[in-house]
Amino acid sequence: MSNGKKPPVILISIGVKGGPGKSVTAIHFLTGYLGLKKEDREYMILEFDAHNRTLDNFNSEISGKVVGKNDTEIRDNLSDIEFDADEKNIIIDVGGSENTERFLEYIKSRKETFKNAIFIIPELNEPDHSADKTVELIRGVLDNPKIIVALNKYRGEKSKEEEFGFIYGMEQFDIPAKPFIKDKCISIVTIPECEVSLGLAKIKKQTLYGLSNIARMTAGFTTAQKKVLWSEDGETPCDKETYRTESRSLDASIQALETLKKAEGLFKAIDGLRK
Repeated sequence: MSNGKKPPVILISIGVKGGPGKSVTAIHFLTGYLGLKKEDREYMILEFDAHNRTLDNFNSEISGKVVGKNDTEIRDNLSDIEFDADEKNIIIDVGGSENTERFLEYIKSRKETFKNAIFIIPELNEPDHSADKTVELIRGVLDNPKIIVALNKYRGEKSKEEEFGFIYGMEQFDIPAKPFIKDKCISIVTIPECEVSLGLAKIKKQTLYGLSNIARMTAGFTTAQKKVLWSEDGETPCDKETYRTESRSLDASIQALETLKKAEGLFKAIDGLRK
């Protein structure tokens, strides 16, 4: 684009299996990517799931929409969304099983709109081949789709090859690597294990990026500056109890920010696939 701004992007968290972290990826890490990039563009989250309403658990920080629970509702709602408008980045959280198949069936008629969409498939260290199945389904709809497989709940105590033995294969147990590992057209990244951070975010009804706001805002502040920031009048230092309370919130915020930083591989992969 002439002004140097990246074009809008459609990020889709998807997978045929339930439970690998699709909603966490969409609502926490993909919003975190857009937030940390500081793009001068709004975003919207679409929840395409017939069973869950994850968006209901968050405050007004998120601009989102539950697409629908049946074919008619889904078709009508999606037709109202201007995917091609050069205004908003869009994150789509697609539920598993029939939701994935239904969504991919929908985009068959919108191939031009979704040709540059980036599909993120969260995957756990388990023996099934759900990610390979999802890759196959996406490629059955789009030519040369942009796909990232995100190995979820990476603890970082070992190399990803060791920690995700069911993914990369374990020769000693005659377990082969999953096919997508050898696919040079697929980016493989990790998403950090972050149960504590997610628990704090859930209590606050915020995304990790929203929770990290205090840490980002107070980066480099001295204790004295924080006391003034957290005071009622913004001039007189706050009392000890307020300082202790706000400091606990800051600790949670720092943890959320550190969690997002550990997803740098995912963010770089998205950057690399954007045009």
